[in-house]
Amino acid sequence: MIDAIIKCKKILLGILERLVCLLLVGLVFVVLWGIFTALMLKVEFFRSFISAKSNQWVQDVASIMFIWLSTLGTAVAFSTQAHLGVDVLVRAFDDATAKLTRIIVHMLVIIFSAAIFVYGGILLVCKTLAWQSVYPVIGIPKGYVYMAVPIAGIFIIMFAVEAIIEEKLSEKGQVI
Repeated sequence: MIDAIIKCKKILLGILERLVCLLLVGLVFVVLWGIFTALMLKVEFFRSFISAKSNQWVQDVASIMFIWLSTLGTAVAFSTQAHLGVDVLVRAFDDATAKLTRIIVHMLVIIFSAAIFVYGGILLVCKTLAWQSVYPVIGIPKGYVYMAVPIAGIFIIMFAVEAIIEEKLSEKGQVI
């Protein structure tokens, strides 16, 4: 059972990390393309080859990529414990109190992620789809883009549950 959880986490984390890397590379490419075409429009010679309308999609696509990058990146950072954390106080505790504190913190993360990311994200997606709000240039409904929020929340909850299991197993002397 524990081996299956570890294997599942490694596979999911690997997929998420690769997706975040692809989003980052894509975002850099899109923004550089926008800068390049904007600069080329300033040069008289290139105006006949590049229309001003060819650059309008850049802002929408960059916005979409940034939303997905930041939300999925949050889940990856939480999983690898690369997120910001104030653990100065926890380090002062004895081992038993520190473990209990970490478990309580992970439980609070689960509650917060379930309430804000998952429930709030689903409300955001549903309302945005109901309002039929779309990105004007590329025509993608914004609700689909905002699906990144509940998806990231689900990943954060899964990683927090795994961290609690890890803490409990380390209590019993088992190592994950």
